[in-house]
Amino acid sequence: MPAMSLNAATRLAGALLGAGVALALLLAARPSASFARLPASAAFTIPATGELAVTPAPGRPFLLARALTPDGPPARARFEIRNQTGETLVVGFRAMAGARELDGLLRIRLRAGDTTLANTTLQGLRNGSATMRLRSGAARSITLDAWIPDATNDYEGRHADIELTPTLAARG
Repeated sequence: MPAMSLNAATRLAGALLGAGVALALLLAARPSASFARLPASAAFTIPATGELAVTPAPGRPFLLARALTPDGPPARARFEIRNQTGETLVVGFRAMAGARELDGLLRIRLRAGDTTLANTTLQGLRNGSATMRLRSGAARSITLDAWIPDATNDYEGRHADIELTPTLAARG
């Protein structure tokens, strides 16, 4: 075999080997279908009020739901409110969020013990929740669940910063 032919064959073999290695690396680095979708996310905070003490402290998110997907579990957090006034209060909650991307998609359930205060979408919670009575000095633990329902599409990469604002009325 002449030297020129051997050199050409070596180059061809090297090019084919290089292309095969490149293809193998490309296939190995490709993400699986389960990671192809970007989850939705939401951050929940409660503003400070003079009438209620809130634990954890207001101003910082008490729930950072970073991986909301239709097939994922609900994000859950608990917070406590305590009546700091000298009278009984009627307390409810209203969602305030600047972005409306998750309004009809994000489901939110608020529970105080066995009492469900809300089981609605973010959009529905903008109108307010059911209320509960909270005597002077009394505290209640509230559980918040947030999730994307199974049949939901078009949620990917959406985010909302949600302020869960207490609505208060005095009840003598």
